[in-house]
Amino acid sequence: MNLVTIIRNHLDSERRLVAGYLGTSLAAALSPAILFAFSAYLLAKSSLRPGILTLGVAVGSVRFFALARGAGQYGERLLGHRLTLRLVRVVRVALYRAVAGAAPHRVPSAIAGTLSRAATGDLDALSSLLLRIAAPLAGAVGAGLVGTVVAWVFNPALGVVLALGLVVTLVVAPAAAARLGRAPTRELAATAEAAHTIALAIADSAPERAGTPGEHTLTDELAAHIRKLARRRRTNAALELIPASLAGLAEALTIAATVAIGAGAIAHHHLEAVELAVVPFLALGLFEATSGIGVSATHLASELASSRRLDSVLALRGRDQPANTTPLPDGPLAIDVEDVSFSYPGATTAILDRLSLSIPPRGRLLVVGESGAGKSTLVGLLRAAWEPTRGTIRLGGVDTRQLTESTVAHHVGYVPQEAWVFDATLAANLRLARPDASDADLVRALGDVGLAPLLARLPDGLQTRLAHDAVSSGEAQRIGLARLLLADQHTWILDEPTANVDGETEDDLVALLARLAIDRTLVVVTHAERVVEGLAHGAEVLELANHRGQSAP
Repeated sequence: MNLVTIIRNHLDSERRLVAGYLGTSLAAALSPAILFAFSAYLLAKSSLRPGILTLGVAVGSVRFFALARGAGQYGERLLGHRLTLRLVRVVRVALYRAVAGAAPHRVPSAIAGTLSRAATGDLDALSSLLLRIAAPLAGAVGAGLVGTVVAWVFNPALGVVLALGLVVTLVVAPAAAARLGRAPTRELAATAEAAHTIALAIADSAPERAGTPGEHTLTDELAAHIRKLARRRRTNAALELIPASLAGLAEALTIAATVAIGAGAIAHHHLEAVELAVVPFLALGLFEATSGIGVSATHLASELASSRRLDSVLALRGRDQPANTTPLPDGPLAIDVEDVSFSYPGATTAILDRLSLSIPPRGRLLVVGESGAGKSTLVGLLRAAWEPTRGTIRLGGVDTRQLTESTVAHHVGYVPQEAWVFDATLAANLRLARPDASDADLVRALGDVGLAPLLARLPDGLQTRLAHDAVSSGEAQRIGLARLLLADQHTWILDEPTANVDGETEDDLVALLARLAIDRTLVVVTHAERVVEGLAHGAEVLELANHRGQSAP
């Protein structure tokens, strides 16, 4: 579902709120014009010493529209923010669902900056598009039509002049601002996205860069992008002078023209002097409500670019799920890969090329190879996150094309390179695998993976709240293994299970895996020689290199 469809469905479901918002936007834009017009009428009429009733009506009208102006502006902000925040909530949920449906193998690392911006600044830009441009423009157009009709009633020439002035303010100035701001805004967005990507790279690579000769290379690059970002923003701010100047010029010329036309109409007895006072002030009030739209339109290209980024994230989707699925057998699964090749969408080179292997139930497969050789891609294929470009992968004798990802996840346990520890209690972290597990089940699983000492030192035991940095990397990996035990899955896939631990902890984890993997089918992706040596007994070692799979016993 794209962004336009989400917005349309949301607005359709909030019709009363939308109507209220548009009504208050119209009131907020029209009230100043009517207030100024009645004030001018009151001043002009007072000079003629009219009856008390006439003055009373004028004074009452001024007071009413003064209150209506404030009430309209307050209502516009209240209803507008309520409508927009509800829409942002809906879009944010859709974003997270799109990413969750595509994770972890279908989200390219190249769009990390896009994901970061979409979840933060782009949603703010969407709010700005609705609150600063769309709704104010709708209210201003409605107020302009009413004001033009009123001026036309006084004198057709006044209506034409006012209409032309409003066209410049509502159409010409915003269009010029949007066109002039397109290229600078595109450059600003590209610079901001590059800065986001570099910032994420700095955070991810901090341990590896510490103390190296190029430690400050990325930070220097980020500083350069930030300086460029500041220059782009100053350019965009300067561009705001153009629509503001156009709107100011249109306002001055329109009011001058209405005075000139009105004076001629009075001379020919086509207009009364009191009416001449009303029309320029009516125009003044309308321009007050409309002049800021051109300045806001300077950022239109940026906000549309944000919408496109949101659409690109919403377009992320999981593999097409088969309509009729085949159940997998219980117990350890055989894994058969037959002449499999795989290329990512849009890629011209196969990341895996004609790979074949066969692992019996309770067998072991150790996948080794250089970075970029396709190890993680193979994991995604085995978990049915992708379909092979050619060839067939069978789990338990069933083609993965006939399996949903959820079916595979029910039978095949997976622990990523960094087993995540959520900001929740230890019990909640473990019950992700089996919500109905008892405390005794949790304690048993922790004991089986060697985490009894961790449980003993936690102040509140299972109810102690953890965070990702509250446990060591080795303990996090063991928590991931405890989840696999609780889920009672008999086929495991582990991605670099010892990547972030020291040598002693690595040996302990390898020994633990060797013990737990008995009577299970085990696939381990690793580059560590100790893991290969510790698990090599009875295992098949698959070495991936140069994007081509080569199997060796």
